[in-house]
Amino acid sequence: MLEFTQENGEFAILFLHGWGSDGSIFKGQIDFLKHKYFTLSPDLAGFGKTQIPKEPLSILDYANQIYDYLTAQNVKKVIVVGHSFGGRIAIVLGAKYPKIIKGIVLVDSAGLIQKSLKTRLKILRYKWCKCLVKLRLVDKNKLKKFQSGDYKACDGVMRAIFVKAVNTSLAKYARRVKASTLLIWGEHDQETKLAMGKKFNKLIKNSRLVTLPCGHFPFLECPTLFNGILNAYLEG
Repeated sequence: MLEFTQENGEFAILFLHGWGSDGSIFKGQIDFLKHKYFTLSPDLAGFGKTQIPKEPLSILDYANQIYDYLTAQNVKKVIVVGHSFGGRIAIVLGAKYPKIIKGIVLVDSAGLIQKSLKTRLKILRYKWCKCLVKLRLVDKNKLKKFQSGDYKACDGVMRAIFVKAVNTSLAKYARRVKASTLLIWGEHDQETKLAMGKKFNKLIKNSRLVTLPCGHFPFLECPTLFNGILNAYLEG
């Protein structure tokens, strides 16, 4: 790996992973870029080898932690590549710390609350079922069919963090992002659908949307295409 210096306007590349993953998920991208760029791919708090936070963190808390992490690494300029949950953090970093953010790559990012009629009806059914559970008219296990896989896979503080994140809209932060932003989206993503990518493209002024023929993990599903697009962005 190259050693990081601030000479000649060099910058670091920071990878922020999604929910349920850890920094190692970007190994293919780091191996592809490590001979040209200084790369960082930390485990976010509560994931990988890090400890579970004592209290539920907000996206703003995560962004502040990452800023402190970059400061400790003596990074003055950085391009942030954020996938899904990591994209949430990248957006807040871009809005709150514009001086350090040279560019942003949002990969199937989460961060907007877009509720279709189908989703709203599902929420209503969930609330009704929850009321029936409280009245002991329905078994509590019935609630599980309304819960996402990520929600079921965590509990305690991490579940509280998850709930806080999915109920937070980052639209106001996206509007404040000034850095050059590349949006890379899987056309068949069922987690953060392409409609969200198009919405971010409108909210972030200096942004461009590129789609790939894959799902929620384009850097794993279409690595050659993804790496080529990312490399072109970094060089451009």
